[in-house]
Amino acid sequence: MEFTENLFTRGRGMTSIFIARSKKTDMNLELSVPVGLGIVAAIVATGTAGLFAMDVMATDTVLMMVLPSMIAFAVVVFAVGVKAGETRAR
Repeated sequence: MEFTENLFTRGRGMTSIFIARSKKTDMNLELSVPVGLGIVAAIVATGTAGLFAMDVMATDTVLMMVLPSMIAFAVVVFAVGVKAGETRAR
């Protein structure tokens, strides 16, 4: 609690601290499109396998409703992320 009170009394918010830290770290990740798509596919596969393992829904529901929506969301988020990365790289 004292940590956050000190941050706000100095006139800095939590976002300025995180921005300052992110500028100091050097993250040079060389990700290509196939590697990125593989990571996204692994996340979708893990989520689908988790739903199968938990047995929360019927298998037909997972395969016909949840999996396609997960794939559609992943494609949209991946495309937005690629465009954001291209913009930041300039």
